[in-house]
Amino acid sequence: MAKKKTKSKSSETTLGRLSKAGEEALTRLVDELGKNERVTDAVGRAMTAKGKLDESAKRAVGGVGLAAVQGARLVSAEPVIAVDPLSPKRELALALGATHAVDPGESDPAEAVRAVVPGGVDYAFEALGSPSVAEQAFRSVREGGTTVLIGQPAIGVAAAFPVYDLTQFEHSVLGTNLGGATPALHVPPLASLVVSGRLDLESLVTHRFPLERVNEAVETASSGAAGRVVLALA
Repeated sequence: MAKKKTKSKSSETTLGRLSKAGEEALTRLVDELGKNERVTDAVGRAMTAKGKLDESAKRAVGGVGLAAVQGARLVSAEPVIAVDPLSPKRELALALGATHAVDPGESDPAEAVRAVVPGGVDYAFEALGSPSVAEQAFRSVREGGTTVLIGQPAIGVAAAFPVYDLTQFEHSVLGTNLGGATPALHVPPLASLVVSGRLDLESLVTHRFPLERVNEAVETASSGAAGRVVLALA
């Protein structure tokens, strides 16, 4: 097995060109998909959120946030509001299905979202793993709405939400891991959406690197300026 080790701030990862896995851990995809495509987990969470996704806001539109934007588009959410400080990522979000884009550096993002949807959106998706962004997402949601936390923060990090709003207005805060999906059930339908052209994964990939440039790939993925970063192991 050819392996390459890389270190991030919180973990050490070993990358290999070959891997051994049990049959029950594998999911067969349609042949038309091609070996280079990736089905992103956040699409599933945006498509399977409880209730009708009438209005939604996405906080941080990197690879995961952009996938959530597409998930919202696929279930006909209106409007879909993307929030990100980087102009190229806001532009990409608009191209992939967002109806509005907000720069959090120009104004309070929760107020900007409520300017588009008075009273707040039905769902807000936080895709950065930042407590402050999670709190902004909470403030963007209407009474009785749902804040979905996708981003993975460091262990021990906490966010604060007003308990009165949670109880009095039945505001839900939902954590999600890998889109809350069962791969054997949910990945094949997503793959079919890719084949049909309704789900655009190629546009999510902003950078590609060979295995020999793995450290550069990790730095790019950690920069906040990338969408999906693909490492070619072949």
